[in-house]
Parts: sequence; structure tokens; C-alpha cells
Amino acid sequence: MEFFRKTLRCPSEGTDRMLDLGCGTGAASRLVRGCGRRVTEYVGVDPSLPMLARAHSSLSPVLGKGADFVLGDFDRGATWSMIEEVCGARPFTITTCM
Repeated sequence: MEFFRKTLRCPSEGTDRMLDLGCGTGAASRLVRGCGRRVTEYVGVDPSLPMLARAHSSLSPVLGKGADFVLGDFDRGATWSMIEEVCGARPFTITTCM
């Protein structure tokens, strides 16, 4: 986790668009924002609907309409197309996989 924190302290110009693979409850987003990064767009992907519900309830009040959640599992394929469907093909500035 310390490496993660040091890496995220790198200067960021403007705002970040974050892809959180295996987002669980959204803990990585909270860590990223706690390091001073301005996440204005967030896409959380997780194979567990209860975990996505927890992420949604904790992140939506902070990110509002900038938060999207995708029920998906990269081991089962087709998730990239689902992400592009939800939020377009623009690149992400931060990607986490925990």
C-alpha cells in the first residue's frame, strides 16, 4: 500500500478518470482521493452485486453522476465492451486492480 500511496502523490494536472477493476466497496477510490487526486469520473467493476451496491452507496454521494458501476468479471470476458458501453472509449488516468 505504501508504494500505491507514493505513486499517487505524483503531480496530477486537472482531474482524474479512474477505472477500478475488482472495486469491491470502492476502497481504492477512497485511497486515491485521500492522496490528493481529484477523481471526477469513476467506473467500478466487480463480479459481486452486493459489493457494487456498497461501492455505489459510499461513492455516489461524493462523485454524483461521475460514478458508474459495472457488474462484470474479466475472467468471463466481454467486460471491456460493457465498460465502453457505459462510459465511452476515452482513456483512464488511473487504473487499479485489487
